[in-house]
Amino acid sequence: MLIGTIQSLHAEWHVGDPVVLRPDSTARPLEDDSVARSSHTPVEWNLDRTEMQPDPKVDRWWESFGDTTLRSLIDRGADANYNLLAASKRIEAARSVLRQTQAGYFPQLSASAAYARQGTAGKSIGADVASSQSNLFSLGLSMSWEIDVFGRIAAQAKVDKANIKASAADYDAVMVSLASNIAQTYLSLRMYQAELDVALRHLDSQREILKIAETRFECGLVSKLDVVQARMVVNSTLSTLPGLYALIDSSVNSLALLLATTPDQLEFLRIPSPLPEVPVVGPAELNINLLRRRPDVAEAEQQLAAIAAQLGVAKKDFLPTLSLTGSIATEGQRAGDLFGSRSLAYSVAPTLSWTIFDGLARNYRVAEARANLEAETESYNLTLHTAFREAANALASFNAACIEADLDSRVAADSEEALELSVDRYRQGLSDFTNVVDAQMSYLEYQNSSIVAKGKALNSLVSLYAAMGGGWDGE
Repeated sequence: MLIGTIQSLHAEWHVGDPVVLRPDSTARPLEDDSVARSSHTPVEWNLDRTEMQPDPKVDRWWESFGDTTLRSLIDRGADANYNLLAASKRIEAARSVLRQTQAGYFPQLSASAAYARQGTAGKSIGADVASSQSNLFSLGLSMSWEIDVFGRIAAQAKVDKANIKASAADYDAVMVSLASNIAQTYLSLRMYQAELDVALRHLDSQREILKIAETRFECGLVSKLDVVQARMVVNSTLSTLPGLYALIDSSVNSLALLLATTPDQLEFLRIPSPLPEVPVVGPAELNINLLRRRPDVAEAEQQLAAIAAQLGVAKKDFLPTLSLTGSIATEGQRAGDLFGSRSLAYSVAPTLSWTIFDGLARNYRVAEARANLEAETESYNLTLHTAFREAANALASFNAACIEADLDSRVAADSEEALELSVDRYRQGLSDFTNVVDAQMSYLEYQNSSIVAKGKALNSLVSLYAAMGGGWDGE
């Protein structure tokens, strides 16, 4: 028989230590897979509310970027996104299911009113009996009530409540996903705009250098090769512009879809704005209590709670049911007789029923519920392992992206200085134009790399927030 109650999982989880759920209220490293398969599965599942994820709309982890436009976009998306609205309707549907179940606590009442005229053939009674006609008027009220003495309805309500919580966790998951998608699309938009700004500024510089090469060629100081090379650099930079404009358009269109609006309503986003600075944030370590706040983990826990409660429902089938039925009516052959003293009829019938044998069908239903619970436990373990892996990968990616962004910014600064030195030496006739071309191309490449690295760091932080299920306090 399945025993035990998992109260909470207060256990640190380190890399390489998989977790298995056991009925002793702990999550500990799995030492032997065969032990895990043979261990009992908890029949109840209680979630410590202190470890639930905060409402994503209240959590507002995206405010760490300090960008008011991003904040307003996510607020708009939270009010209009189709997926989020659908998730909220699923919560309402789950609540309606619970109300339907709880309606079983109350008796069912029905009223009736009838009139019948009946003719009786005399021949059906005797040869010398005349045919007769009669009227029957009736008014009645009937009641049926299954009294939940043995907790059948309460057990089903427990299932429904867990499903509501699972639907709420699904809503949180959609909200976290929506916020991260909006944030990453917006940050990518600002990154493309920054790349476009760099390309346009480099074009101005490259055209100035082209003029210098043309002047020196006209003066007979250099060959036409310098002019061709300078023009090649200009055209190479120009060729990158259409792709950047297309990426900007695509980002605006994606944001319009996420916000359930049209691109023309987001034209203000085409005005360039600098990329936010990368916040210095990060959890001290990943542990299971932090990851349990993830919406998908919380949803898996509530689904497991529903399956556990469903096992309780299956066991209730072994208990008897107590029901009460009754009716009261008034009848008469004339409408005026309905309320006479001799027109009242009533019945009261309490019934205790208990299935003695059903071909072991109930046993099989319990076995099915137990197997479903054990399968759901394995699914929960997989969800928790996956959450840890995703969070660990996201944290590693964020740390690496921050280091990369810092180094790329230094390389970009050095390449700018190298370009200035090469142009000065070329003007003085101390260096070939090839050095200028190389310095121009390198500077543009490294500056773009610096912008992309910064955008990558920002998007990695968004991915980390999503992998952690929202913000954290850093403790």
